[in-house]
Amino acid sequence: MHFPKHVLKLSFNEGRITSSPSLAAMKRSLLKDIEALLNKVVLINFLHDPDHPLSTTLTFNSLVIKLKDDIQNCIEQVQNLHCKINSYVKEWQKMEFLWQITEEAFLEVVDNSTQRCFGILKGLLDSQSKFDLIISRNNFSKNLVLHTEDAQRHISSKMDSWILYVSKHLLTIYERDARKLHEDMNRDREAVEDMDINFTSLKNITVIIEAVNLNKRHLTERDIQIKLLGSVMRALTKLKVRFPSHFIYIDQLDNDFSSLRQSLSYVEQELQKHRVVIAKSLEEGVENINNLSQSLNESWSVRKPISPTLTPPEALKILEFFNESITKLKKKMHSVAAAAKMLLIPVVLNDQLTHVVEEVKTYDLVWRSIKNLWEDVQRTFETPWCRVDVLLLQSDLANFLRRADELPRAVKQFEMYKSLFSQVNMLTSVNKILMELKDGALKPRHWNMIFRDIGKRQIQKNLLDKLEFSLKDVMVLNLTLNEILLTKIIERAQKEFVIEKSLNRIKKFWKEAQYEVIEHSSGLKLVREWDILEQACKEDLEELVSMKASNYYKIFEQDCLDLESKLTKLSEIQVNWVEVQFYWLDLYGILGENLDIQNFLPLETSKFKSLTSEYKMITTRAFQLDTTIEVIHIPNFDTTLKLTIDSLKMIKSSLSTFLERQRRQFPRFYFLGNDDLLKIIGSGKHHDQVSKFMKKMFGSIESIIFFEDFITGVRSVEGEVLNLNEKIELKDSIQAQEWLNILDTEIKLSVFTQFRDCLGQLKDGTDIEVVVSKYIFQAILLSAQVMWTELVEKCLQTNEFSKYWKEVDMKIKGLLDKLNKSSDNVKKKIEALLVEYLHFNNVIGQLKNCSTKEEARLLWAKVQKFYQKNDTLDDLNSVFISQSGYLLQYKFEYIGIPERLIYTPLLLVGFATLTDSLHQKYGGCFFGPAGTGKTETVKAFGQNLGRVVVVFNCDDSFDYQVLSRLLVGITQIGAWGCFDEFNRLDEKVLSAVSANIQQIQNGLQVGKSHITLLEEETPLSPHTAVFITLNPGYNGRSELPENLKKSFREFSMKSPQSGTIAEMILQIMGFEDSKSLASKIVHFLELLSSKCSSMNHYHFGLRTLKGVLRNCSPLISEFGEGEKTVVESLKRVILPSLGDTDELVFKDELSKIFDSAGTPLNSKAIVQCLKDAGQRSGFSMSEEFLKKCMQFYYMQKTQQALILVGKAGCGKTATWKTVIDAMAIFDGHANVVYVIDTKV
Repeated sequence: MHFPKHVLKLSFNEGRITSSPSLAAMKRSLLKDIEALLNKVVLINFLHDPDHPLSTTLTFNSLVIKLKDDIQNCIEQVQNLHCKINSYVKEWQKMEFLWQITEEAFLEVVDNSTQRCFGILKGLLDSQSKFDLIISRNNFSKNLVLHTEDAQRHISSKMDSWILYVSKHLLTIYERDARKLHEDMNRDREAVEDMDINFTSLKNITVIIEAVNLNKRHLTERDIQIKLLGSVMRALTKLKVRFPSHFIYIDQLDNDFSSLRQSLSYVEQELQKHRVVIAKSLEEGVENINNLSQSLNESWSVRKPISPTLTPPEALKILEFFNESITKLKKKMHSVAAAAKMLLIPVVLNDQLTHVVEEVKTYDLVWRSIKNLWEDVQRTFETPWCRVDVLLLQSDLANFLRRADELPRAVKQFEMYKSLFSQVNMLTSVNKILMELKDGALKPRHWNMIFRDIGKRQIQKNLLDKLEFSLKDVMVLNLTLNEILLTKIIERAQKEFVIEKSLNRIKKFWKEAQYEVIEHSSGLKLVREWDILEQACKEDLEELVSMKASNYYKIFEQDCLDLESKLTKLSEIQVNWVEVQFYWLDLYGILGENLDIQNFLPLETSKFKSLTSEYKMITTRAFQLDTTIEVIHIPNFDTTLKLTIDSLKMIKSSLSTFLERQRRQFPRFYFLGNDDLLKIIGSGKHHDQVSKFMKKMFGSIESIIFFEDFITGVRSVEGEVLNLNEKIELKDSIQAQEWLNILDTEIKLSVFTQFRDCLGQLKDGTDIEVVVSKYIFQAILLSAQVMWTELVEKCLQTNEFSKYWKEVDMKIKGLLDKLNKSSDNVKKKIEALLVEYLHFNNVIGQLKNCSTKEEARLLWAKVQKFYQKNDTLDDLNSVFISQSGYLLQYKFEYIGIPERLIYTPLLLVGFATLTDSLHQKYGGCFFGPAGTGKTETVKAFGQNLGRVVVVFNCDDSFDYQVLSRLLVGITQIGAWGCFDEFNRLDEKVLSAVSANIQQIQNGLQVGKSHITLLEEETPLSPHTAVFITLNPGYNGRSELPENLKKSFREFSMKSPQSGTIAEMILQIMGFEDSKSLASKIVHFLELLSSKCSSMNHYHFGLRTLKGVLRNCSPLISEFGEGEKTVVESLKRVILPSLGDTDELVFKDELSKIFDSAGTPLNSKAIVQCLKDAGQRSGFSMSEEFLKKCMQFYYMQKTQQALILVGKAGCGKTATWKTVIDAMAIFDGHANVVYVIDTKV
């Protein structure tokens, strides 16, 4: 039986020698072969006689025990074989170094050294020999076959490559070193052979001897080098390296070496021959050297650098001289000693310079130690004053002192050190004075004074002007001693500098100031911003005047006067220029582009165009200048501007006369400003442009309805449409005032027609719920009032009040039922009618409860009653109002769908007072606190009479001229004027306005047809009325002026009847328990007013009450018609405005009065949106912050404007931004925000 053969292959892969299979795998395989062989042996069956069969099959298992030693021997042989092969593979792997070294690493290691390069080559050759032996030793076992061809091929190739590369490099180094050695030996030989062998001169003798000694020292080194080069050449020859033609062989170097040695031997022999002569020369040389040494010693004693006046460069120059002298002498001594030693000639050299050498070293150390410090200090002292930074200077001085302190103790003993230290220390001590002297106020003139009066010297002017004198120049002023004098000059300079700085600032500003120009649509260039230049001019002139009071003004007097003159002239020019630009812009908007206005005013237009051309010519010249102030040099500029102003004023005066004529043709034009009126006049054929001014002229009308070239109707502010009886044709030639007069009359006739038709239907039995959708509110209201008056008067005869009360109550229920099913406009009509019908029912109820007819008739006399007379020729004069026995005519001015006031006893008495005042041709005056309904009462009274009520909001910004114009319009159309909070006016304005009102009242009382207003006679309509409201809260002006008291009837309105108002509003909204809820709300607001702190923005009166009730309307659908809705409205309207303490009061009182106080204030959807928006902005959504965001969200849904009040940084901006973002998330629509930063 035989073992199987195993193959082991050595391969090369990426610089590594690897075996396949691995040695461990091969070992396992060999052991398995032994195991397999044993298994075959032990399983062989015993031979037996077929005639005597065995009961069991017998095998040779017992042989394993018997062959135990043999098996162990086999295993050991396998182990030995594994070790041998492992060692063998490692020897192969040693060749991996051929790939591990690079050419760059090789060159770095060799470093152009022949010896190193040759050593590497020998190592490579040695490795190659060893590798050859490895290759031959590959027969380890007959069962193991080695395949090394692949590895052998790669290693042999790499080895040959490296040997070739190193050989070439070694050849290059050899050539370099051999050539240099050849040239050096030939040069030295020639030098020796060419020496002058003359021994009479000591110098010549020393040169010859030094040359011989030097060459003898080199002989040993060169001998070693030649032997190395010989070995290299033999190795290269053995490698069959081809030598170049200029190759220097080793034989040549041997010859060169032998020739040099022979030449040196000849010179040595000559020296021995002339030994006596040389000895004599040496003795003379020694004597000379001794004398020079003594002389140098004496010179050092005299010139030693110890004087305090010496500078380091001077001292070092002296030391350099002695160093050079000593070095030369020492060299001579060395040469003589060397010659004497070579020839064995005894000489005695007295070295007297030992202590001199030591001292020179010491002094050199001292002066060099101080040299850098001295140079740095001197460089600092020489710094031009303009570049001196005192703070940096102090840092440098501190550094100098530190460096000085670090110098050796020996240095500190020198006077130079002490002087330098003293100067630096002195400069450190005057830091304060230096800082003051660096003040920018000190000019060259002040420095001239300092050097002249204190330093008693003159500095060159060019240095003074540029402040380029040095710090040293300042140091010599003896700053400490002259500190008082210097301080006086500095103070003077500082005070002068204040004036100079202001003067320079003014000069700089006006040297750079330019007009900021914009180009007008007309092509004319205009100044964009006047305020900056005007303010600068004014302030600079004031500053120049104030300079004259200074004691230091004299030196700047001429400059100041010059500037003052220029700025005064510029100021005058700018005042006129501003006025010209203002008037020009005002007139251009009228006469510049509007052809219709130009056709109306041809003469004024022509003048304006001519002025524009002149103005453009002169301003174009001004704008071409580099700076603003140069306009003063334009000839007659100011005069031209003044003439232009006069001309523009004349054109404006003509324009005012023209506008007054237009207003007289249509008096409602008095309710428009000049600009608006001109736009209407200039609208020409564009009649639709007049629509935007209808509200100012008619109050309740928002726009005109056009169809082709006709006016078909008007639209109220609330959106109600009034269709005209007759369409108004707009011809090309018709002017605005003409068709507006027609429209004015047609509106009244159309209102009357609708009233007549509506009244007819109601009398025919048509339900009020039906006519609501068919007719305008004013027609329905007046029809209901007339019908009600007739029916009540019938009841007074028949005493059927109960029956009629039930009828009215049924109508109220019908209207309430229709309310929630109607569109917005119809809903507004019904809500307003419900106010009236509730009033009807209230009056009927009072009449029903009267005990006698006389009592009922007396009560009925106090109530407003509405009558239509069918026998009048003028339909517009067919309706009258009767109250307290007085008749007032209904004027059919269109009122739209106004918010109706709740009829309270106070309101009815107020109506009666106003009726009485009008009948007696007096004005009405209501006085009382804010929020009691004074102005609203006048407006409600006007609505009931179909009158125009013009409300004047009196405040500090009131324009008397505008008011007077409005009064003229009121008197001509017979409107009512109401001056709200009349006593808020400034006393001068109050007096002037009172005079005009007095004129109107006097004219009404005596029945004049014309009165004088604005110094012109104007018509006075007998239907004109003036009303005044007063707020006694304004100290000193709580009553009417004396000249008005006799013309006005006064009526006090101290507190509104809030309970009645709240009950009626809740009833209209459909709340069943309106009386109880109204009582709770009013009581709750009264408690808040008494228990909450006093804050300016807290209001718990009628306005807040109406706000809470108005807010209930959109909440009904969510919370129902009950207490929850009221509570929620209270929370949303009042709670956000309260402080933390008052918020607790609110919640406490709310829980006491209302059973539903725990109603939630939020919805999950909006809360989540708020949280998401806050997190996006990086806010922490605390409970308090979320609450404020919720409050803001609900308030903005019902309020037109909100004010967020709180301290800086409390989160006002964060609140509204978070809510805005949350709303965008909630409904998907981004809000547009314009931020006006009033803090800028």
